[in-house]
Amino acid sequence: MRELNGWYEDECGAVPFTMPAKTLLNAVVKMREMDADFGHTDMEVNWGTLDDYEDVGSIIYKLLEEEKNHGCV
Repeated sequence: MRELNGWYEDECGAVPFTMPAKTLLNAVVKMREMDADFGHTDMEVNWGTLDDYEDVGSIIYKLLEEEKNHGCV
């Protein structure tokens, strides 16, 4: 099992997190269940050993755009 970890901003500032999950999509869904604003604010995240914050962040933003357009996530 891999981990989505990093931080995202909420109304009180940066929120550090670690979310274990089998897939990146599953991790995003779990984070959205915890905080509906996840993915809609500034964040720096990585997925397992991937240190490219920009790529993972842009994947999350794309997943959420799909959710908005199709109600899929």
